[in-house]
Amino acid sequence: MPGADPLARGDIVTVAGGASEFGSKPRPAIILQATLLGTAVPIPICPITSTVRPDTGLLRIALPVDANTGLALPSWAAIDLVQTVRQRRIGERIGHAGEAAMLAIDRSLMVFLGLA
Repeated sequence: MPGADPLARGDIVTVAGGASEFGSKPRPAIILQATLLGTAVPIPICPITSTVRPDTGLLRIALPVDANTGLALPSWAAIDLVQTVRQRRIGERIGHAGEAAMLAIDRSLMVFLGLA
């Protein structure tokens, strides 16, 4: 992403696949932490899925399909799949999660991580 605007918390980006639970092809994800610590530090992301399971409860946060998110299908932030990725694996910015979605993600992360 040389020459591009810096990543921001809440940005929805594509992430290149690899040998992880995230899959082998580029997938959308939400940036959880901006690049405050430089490019050498992995970036925390929350993968986005278009598959919701009834047993996930607070672990899936619904995201709107609209021009702001850039999502084309009904999608959910997968709280239980949060991970870090190297900045080089982050592709294009496709949208941005709204304030309400980020608040819901924050609350679910706190419960999931045992911080609340």
